[in-house]
Amino acid sequence: METESRAGLRALARAHRTLLNTYAVALFVIVGLNIGVAASRLGPGADTMAFASILLFVFVVMRIWVAVLIHALARTLGMRFAALLCGLLALVPIVTFVILCVLSHKATRVLKAAGVHVGPMGAHPEDIA
Repeated sequence: METESRAGLRALARAHRTLLNTYAVALFVIVGLNIGVAASRLGPGADTMAFASILLFVFVVMRIWVAVLIHALARTLGMRFAALLCGLLALVPIVTFVILCVLSHKATRVLKAAGVHVGPMGAHPEDIA
């Protein structure tokens, strides 16, 4: 596994933290999309439809970006074939969360085994000397 060196641990921490932060933003986009759809049902105003359309576009872009980040984290963990499979399966909404939990747990275990402090949103890559 390429995470045994300090540079590898930094790359793992960076990939892990980026994925967790992006997924948190994606959850806020989902909430905004639901609010936009609910508002558009109250009245067919042009503003609410535009808001819902923009959030839907952002949601699709975020889903693709999260799938790419899941692929990158899996590759950093040394999972070559599984990285491609995880990246493709991450396009399915519920499966994304399951894959995120499994990869996050594995990344946290690797980082903690190397003596790196891992917080709720991952480890700081700068803390790895």
